[in-house]
This record gives sequence, structure tokens and C-alpha cells, in this order.
Amino acid sequence: FKCIMKVKKTKLIALTFDDGPSIYTPIVLDALEKNDAKATFFVLGSRITDKTEKYIKRAEELGFEIGNHTYSHLRMSTSSLDKIQSEIVKTDKKIQSVIGKPTSIMRPPYGDFTVEAQKNIDKALVLWNVDTLDWKYLNTSHVVNHVLTNAKDGDIVLMHDIYKSTANAVETIIKGLQKKGYKLVTVSEL
Repeated sequence: FKCIMKVKKTKLIALTFDDGPSIYTPIVLDALEKNDAKATFFVLGSRITDKTEKYIKRAEELGFEIGNHTYSHLRMSTSSLDKIQSEIVKTDKKIQSVIGKPTSIMRPPYGDFTVEAQKNIDKALVLWNVDTLDWKYLNTSHVVNHVLTNAKDGDIVLMHDIYKSTANAVETIIKGLQKKGYKLVTVSEL
């Protein structure tokens, strides 16, 4: 008896979107759904409203991942642990009211946190490898070119679904990465 196993190496990338949900989130969701790609959304509690909660619900239903990004985009290194925990809990409650469960991951705003905060937050802290600087350039072509030129296997790409220029770049990014053989997954799948 002989057993032969073939292993296919799949290149993986996680696209992540911070600071939403916003009016541009549906553009991102449409591009992901249309192209059979997944992503992770790090949402701000302050942006979860009666008008935007449906975007989070849709993302969850599509199998995308929802993460906590604090309530007010708090700079964790200059805030008290009580304030940080309060913002995370407040955001988790809003997320849970929409999707029925709290988050297991969070992204510290600005990628800025302290060792004390890290030790006292019961979530995986997720940073990134590729920063598109989409907030600085507000240019669709820049975002597309930056991702397609710099992203590699295992990377986590940082973007923001609050900018129309970024939302408009997503479908081209997905198609470009897929053409290079990448599978787009959530952070936890990565």
C-alpha cells in the first residue's frame, strides 16, 4: 500500500479595511463578492449607525471578518487602560448587536499601542505589512499600483473603506492579485 499526497501551495493575502463602515463600504463589498474574495473590516464603533450597520451585517453574511478598531479611533499609547478597554467594549457591544457575536481581533488605530494594553486586551492585535497610504494620496491608481507592486504571499494590506478612491481601487486590486495566483482571505484565515 502506497499513499501519495500532493500539496498545492496557495499564495494568500489578506486585504483589510479600517475606519468604516461608510457610504463607500458597499462598493468594496460588491467587488469582493463579485470576485469571490474575502477581506477583514476593522470597524469604528462611532461609525456603526442605523444607516451603516447593514454593511457590517452583509460583510458577516458573505463570510468576511469583522474586527474592532476602538470606538473613536483612540490613540492607545496616550490613553489610560480603562479608556482603551471601555472603547473596545463599547464597540464590541455595537458589533454584537449587529452580527450576534463580539470580535476576536482588533487593530490598534495608527498601529499604536503599549505593552500594558496588549497584555490586557483579550483579542489578537492585528497590524499590517503593506500600507497603501490611501488616506494621504486619495488616488485610485496609487492604491492599485502600490498593492500590486508590493504585496506578497502572507501579507496583510492596510486600506480604508471611508475613501471613494480606495473603494474604486478594490476590484482592480482583487483581479490583479488573483491573476498573480493569490487567494484573498480574512486575517484569521491567513
